[in-house]
Amino acid sequence: MGRHRPCARRGAREADALAGAVRRSARAVAAGTALTTAGGTSASRRSVSPAMLALLLLVPLALADVTGGLADAGALSVRSRAAQRRLDALRATPPAVTDPPAPADLPAGHAVALERAVLGWDGHPVLDLGDLTLRAGEHVGVTGPSGSGKSTLAATLVRFVDPVAGRVLLGGTDLRDLALDDVRGRVGLVDDDPHVFASTVVENVRLARPGASDAEVRDALARAHLGAWVDALPDGVHTHVGAGSREVSGGERARLALARSLLADPPVLVLDEPTAHLDGPTARAVATSMLDAAARAGRSVVWITHGTVGLEAMDRVVRVGGAEARPVSPPRPVRSAAGG
Repeated sequence: MGRHRPCARRGAREADALAGAVRRSARAVAAGTALTTAGGTSASRRSVSPAMLALLLLVPLALADVTGGLADAGALSVRSRAAQRRLDALRATPPAVTDPPAPADLPAGHAVALERAVLGWDGHPVLDLGDLTLRAGEHVGVTGPSGSGKSTLAATLVRFVDPVAGRVLLGGTDLRDLALDDVRGRVGLVDDDPHVFASTVVENVRLARPGASDAEVRDALARAHLGAWVDALPDGVHTHVGAGSREVSGGERARLALARSLLADPPVLVLDEPTAHLDGPTARAVATSMLDAAARAGRSVVWITHGTVGLEAMDRVVRVGGAEARPVSPPRPVRSAAGG
């Protein structure tokens, strides 16, 4: 969908420019008509009363105001038709993944294993990952240059896409055999561009678990190191944020996304470049707070980055971008697991 956004914005700008040009043209035509009428009647003023002359002058201008809205309506019609075409194309697109006809029971464990996995989109390979295991409670860093397939790995772990070849196991069960809701209940994702909805802080976080109480949302915000920020807001967690309201910084957006995941409390948490758009000092501070908040006993963490921020806190680091994924640090005992 991302590649359609520039076209949509360009179409909206062109429609607005067209509407503005139509309005200016209508006013110019009205003014010209009024001047022509005035010039044509100036020679015969004796036969035209002052009231009629004023009427002849003002009617074209008044009509321009009345019909000016037609330009906005035309622009809106152009945008609406373009939006309809995009929606029609989206509706006609087959889903990348679907629920299996008879989903398997959710496994007890949450260890993740990729076996002979080749990852990609629409059947086109992007990353030959081979075999990779994420033990329960282990924190694994994944690093590599932009375009190396790191975000494809994140999308595969939450089953936004299926591997081109090989398989991904959760607790020993192939993700394709599990219901999508079960997979995403076990594996959470914080990506590099989290969306903030035009709503309150509490509702932005609560969408991760709609039945959560305000107190539970506040606890998640506090664990995401947003407690002081929320306390400083005019209406606390009920302050409206997002478009048309209070804007939030990149660091605040990243922490709001983390608060959603902490509220959902998945045993596996994938953090895909959550500090990508932040400056160095802010990125390090946000990474430290996010990893501290995510590190509860038994939770597995996949920290994806193209740099080095946060990698020092990992149990193990894997580099992607060559012929296949390769470790750049040896595995250590799982410090974050409940039982070692």
